Amino acid sequence: MAAPMKVVPLTLAPRLITYRLQPFTHFSRKKHHLSVAGTNYNTKYDVNGMVSGSDARFTPNQCQFSARVQLIRCHSGLLKERKCWKCGSETNNVSELFFCNCGVIQSIPSDISYFQVFGFKPDFCLDTEVLSKSYKELQRNIHPDKYNQRSEELELAAEQSSFINKAYFTLLKPYSRGLYLLEFLGEKIDEETAHIDQEFLLHIMEINEKLSEATDMKQIEKIEEENNVKLIKCVAELNESFNKGDIQQAKATLIRLKYFENIDDKVKAFYRRSMG
Repeated sequence: MAAPMKVVPLTLAPRLITYRLQPFTHFSRKKHHLSVAGTNYNTKYDVNGMVSGSDARFTPNQCQFSARVQLIRCHSGLLKERKCWKCGSETNNVSELFFCNCGVIQSIPSDISYFQVFGFKPDFCLDTEVLSKSYKELQRNIHPDKYNQRSEELELAAEQSSFINKAYFTLLKPYSRGLYLLEFLGEKIDEETAHIDQEFLLHIMEINEKLSEATDMKQIEKIEEENNVKLIKCVAELNESFNKGDIQQAKATLIRLKYFENIDDKVKAFYRRSMG
């Protein structure tokens, strides 16, 4: 049976007042701060959409590994019932999401969302530290290497591991998380018909030119610092748009966020090359 672990569900404040940018990447050497007017809440918020602080309240619960998505019934409705392939009993998709009570690994429910996998309600804003801890714990329990002597479970473990990987990396970064949330809500971005301001595109071209011409670390750090402020602002605006249900504004902000994330990826690539 899987070992007990902690599930830390996230409850978000209705609105945010202060968005404080923590170091965006382990290569980053500086902290950035951005304050946004709002109501009487004080929440730390970073470019990865991470929330913590006095109004990001977490309620830790000791529970079995297989009960990780105990909030599914509250946040996303009921999943379809499944029968255990080994013992034949109906499995509870909350308490037996990954393992049947008889101890064997189960198949992935066809209607499960990426948010449900990690015990989050479907929100744009989530705690990426909790996400990463949950991901590591899941992979420790489900990794196919643990089942190489049990061929009947190996295929299911590989299926679950692959699905969890995809869910994790989708929710980890704000842009892919935002796109997935749109899909979850029955929406999508049509990039062929989406309007992109020409002045904005010229601005992005200028930044890319600076990146391609940069020759030392100070130039890159300046570009990174300026881009991080834009990233944090986009993430804050996205959270506000999703909270208000303003899907069209969320789409427009996601398009801008994609360009800023692309610049950040290039900055990271520069640091990697510099480190040899």
